[in-house]
Amino acid sequence: MNVYKSFYDFYFLEFLLYLYSHQHQLKSLIYNFINKVMIIYTDHLKTRLRLRNIPEEYPGIILENPEQRFFDVLEKRNVSIKKDLNIIKN
Repeated sequence: MNVYKSFYDFYFLEFLLYLYSHQHQLKSLIYNFINKVMIIYTDHLKTRLRLRNIPEEYPGIILENPEQRFFDVLEKRNVSIKKDLNIIKN
């Protein structure tokens, strides 16, 4: 026999059941939130993009969907590579 101590206990239990029934969606939501990356364009990158007539959204697209990822140990930087730029243009 379930006896709720207060009105709020009932809603808390309902909330827990809701979380349990939607745990897969919540896990992916939390994972996506934690793994969001803020892209900061340096002056050097802005200059290179302008000189080479590369659209400004390309670095973001490449970071989101690279063909290869590396970590530069000397510079302590992440490096993302995408060789097939035809995929970006479409």
